[in-house]
Amino acid sequence: MTGVVRHALAGAALACLSLQAVHAADSCPGTVVAAVAQSADIRKNGNEGEVVAAACKLWPYDGKTMLSAIVFRTNDEEVKTLVVAMLEARSGRVVASYESSVTEDSAVRFGEDSLGIDTAPYQLAQDARAFGVRFRSAAHGPSWADAGWEDELTLFVRTSDALQPVLRGLAMSSWHDVEDRRGDADRRIDRAVLTLGLARTSSHGFADLTVTARITRAGGTGKPKTEQTTLRYDGNAYQGAKSHPWWMFLSPLGD
Repeated sequence: MTGVVRHALAGAALACLSLQAVHAADSCPGTVVAAVAQSADIRKNGNEGEVVAAACKLWPYDGKTMLSAIVFRTNDEEVKTLVVAMLEARSGRVVASYESSVTEDSAVRFGEDSLGIDTAPYQLAQDARAFGVRFRSAAHGPSWADAGWEDELTLFVRTSDALQPVLRGLAMSSWHDVEDRRGDADRRIDRAVLTLGLARTSSHGFADLTVTARITRAGGTGKPKTEQTTLRYDGNAYQGAKSHPWWMFLSPLGD
């Protein structure tokens, strides 16, 4: 599916970041919605152009930039347009943006509270600070799935007048059926909750990201365990190793 760290990098030890985002509270002013729609040439025509989900937040590091993520209806009921934008807070002018078409299905569906803006200090390089867009699907999904995810994170950095997704659709919470016993009320299910941190190493100019998973067994049986993996920037986006753990979902919104 879907398919965004600290000020000092030099000599910094691994920094575990709090990656909490506000969803419903991140409402967008009408002026921001109008400016983003105009910039993306989205026009109101019946239901087309209506806002399905939106999140806005002031960029805390300069107090002058508004961050927004807005989903608009299209003339196809199953296809939505996602626009992520940076705006000048005072003038409302869009200075950088990213646009993607997203097809909704049984696993991907937008609701009022589906989007959030994450402004943890993602200082990926001395001159590159990212911000995150969080996605929570409103879809119910299949009744007896053997795995699932929620709270998908995409990190964006600004490049001139565009926003580039450099971490694409990392599921910050996921679960799977250990024994594939779908339909069994006594299934053994493991759940992983992820946090991100900065490694001391870097790749192609961006800090490597350490992903830590805290894994618990449903029902509280056994002790929680911790696993880690590293994501490295390949010049376009962060990638994991070819062999990755079960909780490592990278599913870009819009792909």
